[in-house]
Amino acid sequence: MFTVNIVSDKNDGRIPVALTGQIMVDIQDLFRHVGEYIISREMRLQGVVSKKLSEKFTLYSDKLDGVTFESSSYRPETDGFGNILDDAIAMLETVMDTLGSGTGGYWVEDTFKDAIYRNQIIIDIVALYQDLRDTEGFCLMYGTKTELKKFGEVNVQKLARFIDDRKLSVNGAAVGIIEKVGYKSRQIYQLNMGDRTAKLTFSDQKLAEKIIKDATTVVGEIDYSQDGTIRAVNNVYEILPLTTIKFHRMISSIGDILLKVPIDVNVVFKENEWVLSNKDLGIISSNSSWDLAISGFHDYFIFLWTEYHKKDDSLLNEEEKEVKDYIDTLVV
Repeated sequence: MFTVNIVSDKNDGRIPVALTGQIMVDIQDLFRHVGEYIISREMRLQGVVSKKLSEKFTLYSDKLDGVTFESSSYRPETDGFGNILDDAIAMLETVMDTLGSGTGGYWVEDTFKDAIYRNQIIIDIVALYQDLRDTEGFCLMYGTKTELKKFGEVNVQKLARFIDDRKLSVNGAAVGIIEKVGYKSRQIYQLNMGDRTAKLTFSDQKLAEKIIKDATTVVGEIDYSQDGTIRAVNNVYEILPLTTIKFHRMISSIGDILLKVPIDVNVVFKENEWVLSNKDLGIISSNSSWDLAISGFHDYFIFLWTEYHKKDDSLLNEEEKEVKDYIDTLVV
């Protein structure tokens, strides 16, 4: 359990309700953005995490001082096989430890490979620090152990300079189909991601001659818009065919499962739709949105798990029994 307490150094020991409320809002924002980042990386999403998945990181007050971190979408079907909240709590504590020691934005850049969540986490930690500083005589104690730690000094200027320098860009990868949209001597390229497109530029124009016509991963400087969508991939220096992806954790609104053996998922882009499939599981998920196709695949897997895992083999037909046995090899 992760505990957050505000402590007063004044004689009466009283803590203003306004301060308590604001600090809890700051912690909630930070925890949610850390959790959303983990989901985004695990599911290989290209946009912001959906609200139904983000709700996993809603915080609730308990009867004691502090905060209880529980999922508003908790379901027992996946209990014992994965809990992404534990990972988010561990990451939250690391963020508060590190940035509370005066570390700058480069640590955040190395840790969070997504410009939207990277910047938002910096904004959240600065807001938390400044809200504490605005009211003198109080400190924040936090941690997962009996002896709590004091939230330290945040280097606001260093973090602000980092965001100003980096803005909403990060070195990374995006998936889609490379298309030529220019005319005559001026060739312009874009990445068709199904439900949207992004501008492409290459570090070496010779790369444009090696364009892959099927699903592709492009590696370069990802530039995001304010709403969290990819608007450009600049200075692309690598182009790779995309035929399969692996998932090490399956996530849906009702739970998550950490796999002992990763799932191989076939990827096809046709008729402007992403088609993700696994023959052994009998799962096919398609959508013009990469993120929705992935979410559909994960939802289907969790559905199969909840349907078959605890069901007696005598109640399953031969095909269902094969799916159950295969899922069991991945999980248990």
